Order: sequence, then C-alpha cells, then structure tokens
Amino acid sequence: MSATKRRVQSRPGLADQTNVLATAIRADGRHDHVTVRAERGFLYVDVDEEPVVRLEPLAGKTYRLSFHHHSGRWEPTPFTGDLGRLASVLTTEFGAYLNSYDFPPAKSGPDH
Repeated sequence: MSATKRRVQSRPGLADQTNVLATAIRADGRHDHVTVRAERGFLYVDVDEEPVVRLEPLAGKTYRLSFHHHSGRWEPTPFTGDLGRLASVLTTEFGAYLNSYDFPPAKSGPDH
C-alpha cells in the first residue's frame, strides 16, 4: 500500500485577498518588506520571508488573527474582523512584529 498525500485546496478567492491585505499593510509606507501569501486555506503574513501572522477565514469576510509562537504553534488573539480592520490592528497594535530584521550596522566603539 502506498502513501497518498492529500492536497489541501485554498478557499476560492483567498489568493485575491493576499493583494488586499498586503496593500492595506503597506499603505503606511513602513512595511514594504512584508509579504502575504495564501496557503492551506489561511493567509500568512511574512516578515523577511518568515511567517509571523496567520489569518484564518471564518464566516463571510471575517478572519481570526493568530501569531506564530517560538514553539511553532499558532497562538490565537481575540482580534477578528475583515482584512481592513485586521491590517489596521497589525500596523498599530502589533507594528513591532512587522518590523524588518534587516537592521543597519550598529555603531560601536569608544566614540558611541
């Protein structure tokens, strides 16, 4: 007997929502390095190609916001809403999580 991989389909239109969410997150001009992708029925927000946030589709156009925990699990937050609301929550309440890890070289030495 051979093992069969089950392919998980994304919800129709979920891929289109990646552009909506990415545009909303990048609107302030500070998060151009953030990317959004649809995979396995979820929207993932990646910072420097690392998954940080996952949006789980609920009923209609409502999503639940979860953060990637260092243990590898997704920790749900109490935030739900449409993509515009959650993009606003991400950029205002959780903006530090969207910051790029590509920091400029630190100044060091006796002069600083």
